Amino acid sequence: MLEPGWLRNAVGAMDEAFALADDGTRLYVRQRRGESATTVVLCDGIVCDGFIYKYLWDDIAHPFSVAHWHYRGHGRSALPKDPERISVADFAA
Repeated sequence: MLEPGWLRNAVGAMDEAFALADDGTRLYVRQRRGESATTVVLCDGIVCDGFIYKYLWDDIAHPFSVAHWHYRGHGRSALPKDPERISVADFAA
């Protein structure tokens, strides 16, 4: 579930929000609307902060919408309440 107000901005504008995972962990996500309804989703590698995407973001976001999210416990996403929920399997869920 995303926070209220998500994706109200016009084409080309950046939106930021937090999605709630099934265990209540807040996951950070940002999106820039493109002219197309197609969305490219950028996923970091494990222990990668997505630094490379700053070089690709504008080129991808021109024709398409683009979204980038942070895994639980990484970047701007919260740590899960249960430390056992910070595994590769949980990142994929």
